[in-house]
Amino acid sequence: MSFSINKIKEYSTNIHWLNTLLFKNKKRRYLNLITILCLLWLNSHSQCNDRNFFTNRINSIYTSSIKKNETQLKGLLQVGEKMKACHLENDSSFMYLLQKTGVVYFKQGQYEQAINYTKQSNVIAHKCWLNQTGNASCLVDNFLNLRFYYKKTKQLNDEINTIDSCIFYALKSSDKFEIAIDALLDKTESLFNKGEYYLCTQYAKLGEELTKRYFHGEDSIGYIVSFLMKKANALYSSKNVSFAESFLKSQIPIFAETGYEKQLYPVYSLLGMINRDKKNYKMALSFFKKSLQSILSIKFNSGLAHNLVEMAKLYAANFN
Repeated sequence: MSFSINKIKEYSTNIHWLNTLLFKNKKRRYLNLITILCLLWLNSHSQCNDRNFFTNRINSIYTSSIKKNETQLKGLLQVGEKMKACHLENDSSFMYLLQKTGVVYFKQGQYEQAINYTKQSNVIAHKCWLNQTGNASCLVDNFLNLRFYYKKTKQLNDEINTIDSCIFYALKSSDKFEIAIDALLDKTESLFNKGEYYLCTQYAKLGEELTKRYFHGEDSIGYIVSFLMKKANALYSSKNVSFAESFLKSQIPIFAETGYEKQLYPVYSLLGMINRDKKNYKMALSFFKKSLQSILSIKFNSGLAHNLVEMAKLYAANFN
């Protein structure tokens, strides 16, 4: 079969036209696809709300009058999925969501989930604290929650370590000093019970100093007495009796000058025990009586019972 020159030219022209048409159609399809994808992206992001919306939604679910943990948990998890879709996984509002979800899991008795969600919340809270988009208060709240969770699951070492973290971040916060003081009280109690008397005295000293720095008047005296007694008891239990005695006696004029002498009942009681051990029975009885007077003046019934028992032992053993 033979083709004329004109036929070949016509065929070439048609092929070129067809290729051009196919290229334009292919390009148009690509453009249409890109347009559709852009519209989908814009549509999905146009449905995203800001952090304030999600924070309010979290609060609404968590504080709902319908106190059903299952309902609250379902609602919080749904909010979490929406926040992930809006790429808010590292935002402080997502940290808050994880924290509250952990609390609801704890209320349901799902302790491992509670611990897991609170740890995740802590990771974000720590990042926010480091880059100054959040403060240390969130970390304090999380570690405070973890203390209860570990205590419930009898993870003693983790509970104690969490107390240290709670103290550290509470001191970095501007409004969590009372939590730091309470945590220090727990720490000194734990150390005393484990027989780590030196560390107990050091933490008690820190607690006393912080109390004097951040609390004043009526809101501080109870803490100060607690810390000085933990220190004195640690000294007494570690057989450093003479130092414990001199330390306790040094506190009496300080409390008398500030008008809080009535709070010295545990000081007098321990001085009574020290003198009893030293066989200074009359001096011991004198201190127990002073303790009794202080206790009666503030109507501290459990302290009264303890004091009367110690006096009874002293009378029975040494005064016939």
